Formats: sequence, C-alpha cells, structure tokens
Amino acid sequence: MKQLVWGLLVVYLVTLGVSGQAVDRSQSQMLHLYRVLHSLTLPTLSADDQPEQRLVLQFPGKILNLHDYYPGDEYVASLRNPDPEARRVEIPPRVQENMFRLSDSLPAVNPFGGGDTGEQLSIVYKSLLHQMVVRGMEALEKDRKVKHREAREALSAFVTDPNKESLRTTVLSLYRIYRGKYDAAKKHMEETITMKRRELPAREFEEWFRNNYPTLNSNAEGAYLEWLVFGKKVEVESWWVQLDSASPGLELLEATSTLRAAGVISLDRSQTVYPVTFLPSDWYRYINET
Repeated sequence: MKQLVWGLLVVYLVTLGVSGQAVDRSQSQMLHLYRVLHSLTLPTLSADDQPEQRLVLQFPGKILNLHDYYPGDEYVASLRNPDPEARRVEIPPRVQENMFRLSDSLPAVNPFGGGDTGEQLSIVYKSLLHQMVVRGMEALEKDRKVKHREAREALSAFVTDPNKESLRTTVLSLYRIYRGKYDAAKKHMEETITMKRRELPAREFEEWFRNNYPTLNSNAEGAYLEWLVFGKKVEVESWWVQLDSASPGLELLEATSTLRAAGVISLDRSQTVYPVTFLPSDWYRYINET
C-alpha cells in the first residue's frame, strides 16, 4: 500500500525477410527479448537484498513514435555527462505526460490479444483507495476505547497561540499551524537549492551552497523548533497514535495523501498526471532500433 511501482516494457515487432540470415537474426532478437523480460520480472538478488514490489505491463505490437518520447538534446547530453555534480536537466512536461499515458493503460485479460482495456491504472488505484474501509473499531478493548476518548479530548481542547495571544484554537489546529510553517520553510529551502542547482554551473553552485545553506537551514530548523515547542509536536503525535485503531488506517491515509500530492494537471487540463520513471534512462533510443 505504501509503495506502488509502475513499470512498463514496450515490445515492438520487426518484419523480417525469409532468408536464413534473417531467421537467425530474428531468433537472436527473440532470445534477447526473453532475457530482458526475465531480468525485469525476476531479477537475480543476493542473499542480503530484498525483493522489489513491481508491476510489469506488456502490450505486444504497440507502435511508438520516437518524437513523442524524445526528451531533447540537452537531456541526452546530461545523461552522458560523467560529472555527478553537473546541473540536472528535467524531462520536458510534454514528454513526461506521454510517458505517463503509456504506462497508465491496463492490459486485456489475454495479454497476447494486443491492445488494452481502455481503463487507466491510476484511476483504478485511486478508486480502490477511496473504497477501502478500515475495520476493527468495534473490536477495541475497553482500555483502548478509554485512551481513544482521552486523545480526542486532548486534541480538541482549546489553547492560546504563544506567539499570537489573540488566537485561541484547538491543540490539533495549533499543531497544524506550526507544522505548516515548518513545511513552508523546508519547501522554500529545497526549492531555492533546486533552482540554484539548475541555474549555476557545478563549481559556482558548490560555492553558493556553502555560503547560503547555513542560513536556509537555520530558518527551517527555527520553524521546526517552534513546531516542537509551541505546536506540541510530541504530545499531539502521541495522542494521534492512540486515535489510530490499527496500522492499516495510517497506511491508507498516507497512501491517499501521497497520491493526491503527486498528481499534477496535464497541459491540456484533461487529466491528472503522475510522475513515472523508465529504466534505462535512455530507453527511448530503442524505439527506432531494429
């Protein structure tokens, strides 16, 4: 529930001649194809590795246009740059949307029949999250019900904001106010660093980072300290745990919040687009290879 990995393997067919050489080349390509399929779906793991959660969708005979998925010369050049501190180049939004739409289709029951069902994986997943109901409240022991009531009373109690005495609100609301301030300070710091990383060459960014990170981090740490002291962070989160009847309830909330936060509106405003990653990073170059 915490993690949903969307993977996609695009297979395209090449028409070959009937000569013996063409047949040998076809057999070699098919053997390579099955090796790729095996490495994606059943990777070799060492004794210390944990198996990954993955979902592989296959659409035989799907035809792709390189223009729809080519991320641009600047992105291609950045992949070839051996410097790990070089400026990162993002995939253009148009290409990101095409990649998402490619991986968002659901296959038919018979994968060898070609085509898809017309349904979208993201919409099905979102519907499942909204339809899930966590059961178990009725089975709580008496002492847990008492703790549940105490937690509700503690979180709904009215207090005064130490930094604004005219503001009188609940403990939970005060917690959310100071958490919001910390999140905003943290977001500002990360966005500023990301922007400078994109704008500046690696050496200039390193100098800028050394000079400015202490100040940016100090603002974020100050907001965190206020959240800890004035927002009663530890107390509220302790009561919050008592409100949660079972761990699946918290996981369901986190999954729903993560999905909502990850989605962005498409350029044509027709659907919600979620970030996807294809491996290898230069996967698009295989579209035109035969």
